[in-house]
Amino acid sequence: MAEARGIIDELVAEKARPSLTWLNHWRDTASHELFGSRVLEALRLSLPLPTHSPSWPRLFESLEQHCRDHCISTHTITLEIAATGILGNAAALESLEDPIARGFRLCLDGVSMVARLEGDSSLFTEIKADRGLVTTLSNETRDRLRSIIDLGHRQGLILTVAGVEDQATMDCLRELGGPVVQGDLVSPPLPGSEVLEWFRVRERQREAQRLEALRATGLLDTSPEERFDRLTRLAQHLLEVPVTLITMVDRDRQWFKSRQGLEVQETPRDIAFCHSTIQRDELMEVPDARRDERFSENPLVTGPPYIRFYAGQPLCLATGEKLGSLCIIETQPRRLEEHEKELLSYLAEHVEEELAARFPVTRDNTSGLLDESMFLIRANSALSLCRQFGFNTVLAKVSVTNIPSIQERHGDAAVDELIQQLGSVITTAATPAELVGRYGNDVVVLLMEATLGEVRALCEELEIAILEWISQRPDGKPGIDCHIYVASATFDENATLDSIWAGEWTRYATID
Repeated sequence: MAEARGIIDELVAEKARPSLTWLNHWRDTASHELFGSRVLEALRLSLPLPTHSPSWPRLFESLEQHCRDHCISTHTITLEIAATGILGNAAALESLEDPIARGFRLCLDGVSMVARLEGDSSLFTEIKADRGLVTTLSNETRDRLRSIIDLGHRQGLILTVAGVEDQATMDCLRELGGPVVQGDLVSPPLPGSEVLEWFRVRERQREAQRLEALRATGLLDTSPEERFDRLTRLAQHLLEVPVTLITMVDRDRQWFKSRQGLEVQETPRDIAFCHSTIQRDELMEVPDARRDERFSENPLVTGPPYIRFYAGQPLCLATGEKLGSLCIIETQPRRLEEHEKELLSYLAEHVEEELAARFPVTRDNTSGLLDESMFLIRANSALSLCRQFGFNTVLAKVSVTNIPSIQERHGDAAVDELIQQLGSVITTAATPAELVGRYGNDVVVLLMEATLGEVRALCEELEIAILEWISQRPDGKPGIDCHIYVASATFDENATLDSIWAGEWTRYATID
């Protein structure tokens, strides 16, 4: 009736007022204390748009004015537009430039087929799948949902699926790519007066689930592990920062599973930057903490370690719980370049792989180094990273040449003892290396992102350390003959450690 009388746009604008009042009320001081500013900043209000009409510009102007009246940014408002009335309608699509210019977000509602969407999706920040696709899940509707989700991922769109009413549907959607879901399984429609209590219960449940998942990893309050330390060292080196951390956000504290450049083992959660990081899905960057009202009075900014720049990437389990972050800290203001953000995200993925590992890294029982199989896995992963970001990778190896004669004259126990001690010497001297492991029976190999000059300096340290160790060995212990080699890894897209190993090596030193 309202459309027939030509007053639908005025009615929509007027109906938006109480919704904006409600949203503004939610952002008061009490809500900030209950949920924190980061959660409240993520709140979005969706408003349905009527069918396209010549009066749309007046509607958008009225909605913008209502937002100003309520001190609400238009960026927090999503206008939902039915796909059936907009796709293929050139005039209607052109009209959407107006709300975009005003800062509104646009959601295309009721998408059922990718073919209808491909050419017209660039105006939208979100797409909502037709609820009919999930009411009767079949192979056909699964394929259509997968296509819509894949398109959304390719174009960076937020994906929403409405009408989710059971756990089986939720599990299916997670397998297809994890869109945002709406429906009775999440919450039935609620009066505005009941939303606060629902939100409070939901946040309490989510936090309890997150803490349970954190404790299930068995990582809290454990000793440092090389599988994590190598990644914080790599982040510190590649991003040129003094401090890198892998944080675990516990109930009342932030505990560091791995840390470079920081002495303390934990900080209170209420002052932790990473507490804010785990409230979001993407990188959190603070270019200058002194100028950021969220952190300017934070004791970690006004006192040691005097944080000015912070960037943290949330660390998630496959089930979605955010345990903490991989973060970098600087004492000077800074902004990350796009490739640096990609690098931090890539390294965080490697941390997540380690978090998902239920078994300790395989190490050689004799030397304490990574055994050959695990070293190959780690090294090829590191080589992949270096290829992607154009870093130079160098290998160094210590090859023991007299193992057979030691074995023949002194037995297996003497060989085991010698390799164990040599492994300890090399590991201590080779802290700049990203990986140190066994390769075959008589070789210890090191991998690092560095210039040839830096690796030669490392080899010099190795030579000095090995010579000192030999000089201190008691009389009667077998001597050791070894060579130190260096190889620069210049490789093609398909290069592996094996192919580099078969290439050219330069002998750095001979010790006998």
